[in-house]
Amino acid sequence: MSRSGFAAVNWYSTRVDWVCSDSTLFESVLAELTNILPGCRVEKSVPKQTLVAPFKTTIDKLGVSGYYVAWWIMKHLCEKGWEPFDAREVFDTATSGHFSLRLVGRAD
Repeated sequence: MSRSGFAAVNWYSTRVDWVCSDSTLFESVLAELTNILPGCRVEKSVPKQTLVAPFKTTIDKLGVSGYYVAWWIMKHLCEKGWEPFDAREVFDTATSGHFSLRLVGRAD
């Protein structure tokens, strides 16, 4: 059986917003991130209906730039077989950016 998935990471100077269609990966990445950055605050939003929306979170009180946290999330997803297909950064101020990743055709 093949799997597919979508994730998007928006980063700002003080926080990261992340959506992910894979609930297991979502929880494991957040658990590892809170071990690395124990002072961060994670605000999760779980969809009421599984077919309606992805899992969402806002992570702030990072202690580092959201840029580094977003790249860490992207690296972690790429190690799990996800591939980036869109990336945008605001270079003139270096205060925000966006990454999109997908998982296509992977077996469970």
